[in-house]
Amino acid sequence: MTVKNHETKEQYTGWCPNEHAMKAQPCAKMPDTPPGVTADPPAPATGSLRGEDVHYRHTQVGKIQIWATVAVALVILGSIIVMGGFWIGIFIVALLGICLVLFGSLTVSVEKDFIDIRFGVVGIIKKRIPLGTIVSVQEVKNPWIYGWGIRWTPEGPLYNVSGVDGVRLDLDNGKMIRIGTDEPQALIKAIRDATFITN
Repeated sequence: MTVKNHETKEQYTGWCPNEHAMKAQPCAKMPDTPPGVTADPPAPATGSLRGEDVHYRHTQVGKIQIWATVAVALVILGSIIVMGGFWIGIFIVALLGICLVLFGSLTVSVEKDFIDIRFGVVGIIKKRIPLGTIVSVQEVKNPWIYGWGIRWTPEGPLYNVSGVDGVRLDLDNGKMIRIGTDEPQALIKAIRDATFITN
């Protein structure tokens, strides 16, 4: 076998006949494509996403919940001092504190593939909405009777921590989701920037 044949075989198979027998230098890495053949360019991204990792992130604090929880805790502590009932009062205050940690704030992130909704500091209670399922987004006003936290409305679930401003998402399965936010226009812009939605 000639050197030329060895070179050709090495080029196309990555095998070098003398590498082990002669303790020669390792053969060159096999090229990704044969000589004279141009590699195809990467295919353009498809779908509604543009590929950025995080478009938007905002945390809204439930100030009313915080002040109300603090006020109730002070009343309970005052009652403990005056009337006793130490362990019951401590239990109620601890329960209020847990609720505040779980629902005291709402963080909304528009990321590469989805909208991430997380309540509280630790984010145990959360919801993810794939961006590809959203067909339209618009600003809405949530009636005060809808309340805060996770609520069911005539249009679908509401995730809200404070106020009446929000954004409604229409999904491709006909369902709707409302997200409470104190900056609805910024959230709408982030969703539209992350997708090809124009309405």
